[in-house]
Amino acid sequence: MSTPTLPTPDEAFALLSAQVHQQAFFGKLAQAGISPQTEKEASDLLQMAGNLRAAGYDAAQPAPASQTDSPITKAAEKLATQLGQDPAAANRDHAIKSACAQLAQDPNVYNAVLSLKADEAEKLAAQLGGEQAQA
Repeated sequence: MSTPTLPTPDEAFALLSAQVHQQAFFGKLAQAGISPQTEKEASDLLQMAGNLRAAGYDAAQPAPASQTDSPITKAAEKLATQLGQDPAAANRDHAIKSACAQLAQDPNVYNAVLSLKADEAEKLAAQLGGEQAQA
């Protein structure tokens, strides 16, 4: 059995961008009733998201009061706060871990991550090797 070759870092980044980042991004927009009709609209939405991130916009801001009026939700948030937990962060962490576990099942995604991590390790080793040679 031969060892599969990993994609190049550029191929890995392109695959992760298309299969993970963009699907998650456009999936979230679809839940809000927004779906691009053309490639230009999709590109514009990705550009806006990048600009918002660069401007420091946090999409994880607290929900409007109408969404948190439930006494159960309020009680759960108050209990989590008393326990020193951030309910929004816990929910985000759980969602991220679930998505990662699901994505790791795809061998193409898994190999793309391995490729990028191997490239990162090589660059770090070269940087550290260069620093040690100068010292």
